[in-house]
Amino acid sequence: MNDLSPRRIGPFACPPRIAAAPARGRRSMSPVTAIAGLLLAIAATPAAPAASGGPRTGQIAGGAGARVAIRGEPTQRIAYTVSIDPRRARHFAIHVEMPRPAGSLVFAIPAWTPGYYQILHYEAGIDRVRARDETGRPLAVTHDSPRTWAIDTSQASGGKILLDYDVAAADKGLGFFGSMVDFNRRTGYINGASAFLYAVGETAAPVSLTVTLPQDWQCAVPLDREPTGIYRADSYDELIDSPVQLGAFDTVAFQASGVPFRCIIAGDRRAEPARLRRVLAAIASEEIGLFGGAPFRKYLFIYHVGEAGFIGGLEHRASTVIHLDDPIGDANDDELITTSAHELFHAWNVKRIRPEGLGPFDYSAAVRTPSLWFAEGVTDYYADLTTVRAGIRTPQWFAEQMAQRIRLLDGTPARSKVTLEEASRHAWEGRSEGYDGLSYYVKGCLVGWLLDLQLREMTGDAHSLDDVIRDLDRRFGAADTAYPPGALAEAIERAAGRDQAPLLERYAAATDEIAWGQALNAAGFQLSRQEDGTIGMSVQPEPPVDETDDREEADRAAIVQRVDPDLPAAAMDLRPGDRILTIDGNEVTCGLAGAILRSLPARVPIQVVVERHGRTLTLRGITAPQYSHHALVILPEAARPAAASRILKELFASRAPREDAAIPGRNGQPL
Repeated sequence: MNDLSPRRIGPFACPPRIAAAPARGRRSMSPVTAIAGLLLAIAATPAAPAASGGPRTGQIAGGAGARVAIRGEPTQRIAYTVSIDPRRARHFAIHVEMPRPAGSLVFAIPAWTPGYYQILHYEAGIDRVRARDETGRPLAVTHDSPRTWAIDTSQASGGKILLDYDVAAADKGLGFFGSMVDFNRRTGYINGASAFLYAVGETAAPVSLTVTLPQDWQCAVPLDREPTGIYRADSYDELIDSPVQLGAFDTVAFQASGVPFRCIIAGDRRAEPARLRRVLAAIASEEIGLFGGAPFRKYLFIYHVGEAGFIGGLEHRASTVIHLDDPIGDANDDELITTSAHELFHAWNVKRIRPEGLGPFDYSAAVRTPSLWFAEGVTDYYADLTTVRAGIRTPQWFAEQMAQRIRLLDGTPARSKVTLEEASRHAWEGRSEGYDGLSYYVKGCLVGWLLDLQLREMTGDAHSLDDVIRDLDRRFGAADTAYPPGALAEAIERAAGRDQAPLLERYAAATDEIAWGQALNAAGFQLSRQEDGTIGMSVQPEPPVDETDDREEADRAAIVQRVDPDLPAAAMDLRPGDRILTIDGNEVTCGLAGAILRSLPARVPIQVVVERHGRTLTLRGITAPQYSHHALVILPEAARPAAASRILKELFASRAPREDAAIPGRNGQPL
C-alpha cells in the first residue's frame, strides 16, 4: 500500500506516504444488464447467465514474471452476483450460489483487506442475510459472532446452497477500503474484502462473478472474462484482490513490453490522455524490464480523483486503486507519478514476492510479519528510482527525495528505540505505516537505498539490490511461495558474495543510526546536515500573577509545556507543569530557557533544576543529537572518483526492454 497522505513520504494521511479524455462510444443497454467485464477494462455487454462449469482461466504459467498455481483444481465454482437496486440507496445486493457441502457451512466477512494492516469492521455493513436450498426452501441462519453466519444445511434439498445479503456501500469519497454506490451520480466501487462473504474452508475454490447494472453503467474488473460474459477468479483470494469500478468513467489504454494496461479515471476526469499514457508506459516498461517479465497478463489502474481528501493507493495483484486530491491534468504531479510507480511495483514486491503470512491469507485476524519494511519501504525506493530510470525525473530530483526522507528520519525520536522489524510486526497498532512513531515507509526506503549502494560498492557495481529482489522472485515468487525469515539475508549474501547479516541486524533488527558517509561518497553523493542537541522539551510562560502583572512573556518564569517520551527530558523525569529555575546553574526566564534549549550541543551533560508541587528537584541527563538544514547533492563528475561515476550511471540506467526504447523519456527524449 502507499500511505494515504499529503506527501507520500510523510506521516499517515494511504497511510503516511497513501495518491481526461471524455468517454466515447458507450453502448446503450437494457435497464438491468449483466456486466461481466473486459480484459481488464470497460465492459458493457448483454446479460449472461451464470455458469457452474466450463474451462478454467488461470494465471501465466512458467517463465519470467509468471505465477504458478500450486493448489488443487476444484471443479465446482462458487458463483457471486452483484446487483444495484436504486430503491435501496447506497447498498449492493449480493447473491451467492455454491455446491451443497457434506458438512457444516459457515460464511464469514474478512476482518481486514490485504495491503492495509488494520482491522476494518466490514461486518457492520452486512445486512439481511438469508439462505435457501436449490428448491427455494429457507434455511436457518445463525449469527453468533460478529463476522460469521452459520447456515443449517441439515434439511436442505438439491445440490446447491443459495445465499443472499445486502452490503452497505457508503464508503467516503469514491470508495477505497470499503464499497460505495451513488445511483444519482452514476458511480460505484467495490473493494472485495468489504463485500464478498467467503465460505470458511473453501477460499481455494474457483469463483465466478457476474455484475448486473442499470442502463448506461460501465464496469471494469481486473479478472478474466469467459465468452459467456462471466468473470472468473482462481480463488476467493483473487476475487477480493480484484476491485470493481462501476458507473461513469473515462479510460486510457496503452501497452508496455507487450502487456496491455488500462486506466480508469472516476470523479474529476480532467486529464491529458496522451501524456498519462506516456508516463505510465515508461514506468511500466521499467518495472517489467527490471524483472524480465510481468506477473500479470494485463493490468488495471483505477484513479479516484477528488472528494475524499487524501492521497494514497491500495495494491492488488493485477490492479490498483489510487486516490488523488487534484485532477490528473498533464500527469506531471509527483504524487500521481510516484504513487502509480509504487503500486505497480507491488505486483512483484508483496503480491508475487511476499513474506510468510501474506498469502494464502487468514482473513479472520491480524497477520504479522517482520518484513513490511521491505515490502513497503523498498517499494517506495524503487518507485522513486523508477521515475528517474524512466526519464520522467532527474537524478537530482531523486537526491532531493532522499534528503527529505533523511530529514524525516532524523526528526523521528522513535528511531532510537523501535526497529524496522518491530514497526513491521506492529503495523496493526500503527495505522498500517509503522509503530510508535517509526515509519517503515521512510526508514525502509532509506535502508533499501543503503543496501543498494553498499552492494554496488563492495562488488564493483557487479551486483545490487536489483539482483536481490530478482533472486527472491526466482526462488519464491516464481513458485508462488512465501519467503521465510532469513531469505532476504541469504539473497543479500548471494549478491554480495559474503555474509551481510550484521548489516541487516544493525538497521532492520536493531536501532543503529544509519552510517551514510562511506556509502554515499562511494556513489558520488554528498550529504550535509547540521547537528545540534536536544532534550525533547518545550516551554511556555508562566501565567500572569494578577491583573497588575505586565511583564513580557519572555520575562516570566519558564513552565514545561511538552515532553517528548522518546528523548532525554522524559528519562530525566521532567514533566509538564514543572517550573524551571535553572539550566546548568543559570537562572532562566521563559525567553532565556527557550534560547538555551534551541542552542544545545549534542551528547553533553545537562542539569535542570525545577520546582514541582513546592519541592525543588535537580534533574540530570545527556543531550541527544538532532539534525537540521539537510542537503543531498550529486557531486560533479570532476569531483568524484571514476568508480562513483560508474555506480551513478548504472544506478539510474534504464532497465526497459529494448523494444520499449522508443517510448518518450528514454535516451533523453522529453516526456
